[in-house]
Amino acid sequence: MTGASVSESVLRLVRQIEEFCAEPARDTGPEAAADLRELSRGRCMLDLKFSEMAAAFAATDPYDADGSLSPIHWLRLNCHMTSGAAGDRLAVGEQVASVPQSIEAMAGGDIGFSHLALIAREAIALQESGSKRPFDETPLLNKAMDSPSADFATIAITTGTPSIQRAMRSKRPKPPRPEP
Repeated sequence: MTGASVSESVLRLVRQIEEFCAEPARDTGPEAAADLRELSRGRCMLDLKFSEMAAAFAATDPYDADGSLSPIHWLRLNCHMTSGAAGDRLAVGEQVASVPQSIEAMAGGDIGFSHLALIAREAIALQESGSKRPFDETPLLNKAMDSPSADFATIAITTGTPSIQRAMRSKRPKPPRPEP
């Protein structure tokens, strides 16, 4: 995709990020801790915006015209992401309307983007199952708010949620193959 220009709002944001990154980090424990928590919340908000933009992009066909096999493939190549990270962004972007409470909790710093991605993937699994039951994010959100990301994923696996089980199996390291 050549000839497309970057929006002024994205350019302005990147300039502000560059200025922020040029500043020295505070090095006292309590101040650094406060900065890290707020910076993490900001990073999650950027991931949410990226997700919305990625889902809108995936609904078009420039990735195909650009020679990519899928939106995830395009994101991997052009945004320097792993397949899992690209899939998480698309899942969240596609499910924004299904997970408003989770988005609100993330914006408030109560959960992280990784929690939100697991919840969004669960909404997708319910849709793909053919169930007519509407997705209720509340039980998963309550668990997410009480658990760090890794613990939340483990809790979700043990409760039998199919998409999270598949996602976690795909992230486990595979044993090495014997040499022939």
